[in-house]
Amino acid sequence: MLGVTKELQHLVLEYRGEEVGPHTHRTWDSGGTLRLPVMPPSLVGVCRLLQIYYVLKVNLEFERSGDDLQMHFPLTIATVPFRIPNSPQQPNIQYEVASEHVEGGTYIGPEFLLGQVYDGSTSLPQETVVLYRPVYVSVVPKE
Repeated sequence: MLGVTKELQHLVLEYRGEEVGPHTHRTWDSGGTLRLPVMPPSLVGVCRLLQIYYVLKVNLEFERSGDDLQMHFPLTIATVPFRIPNSPQQPNIQYEVASEHVEGGTYIGPEFLLGQVYDGSTSLPQETVVLYRPVYVSVVPKE
């Protein structure tokens, strides 16, 4: 069907900062790292059937007025970690499957499952054995 779209949203990470008291201010240091779970890279403008994009949503809640201030910043998740040219310190990488809550676990094609043949029984299916799940590049955290 032309013109039919489906959009899924999954919360990847939620961070709550310290409360800001009246007549005070607080600064969040954006120079620090915000460690994200393993997830598929951004995929925008490559395929007309599927787009994957990420948004950093900053939400300020005002207690007295009940109003919220929301700001959205687009994020690009890449497959290759950022490298500084001519630097001896390069990040160590590893390959991992994506976090369950990121991919959503909403569908696994039957070609990647073991023993999924309908035999007419109405009993509940046994534990699903997945034959394949994609892996993604991730940076090994420093200890």
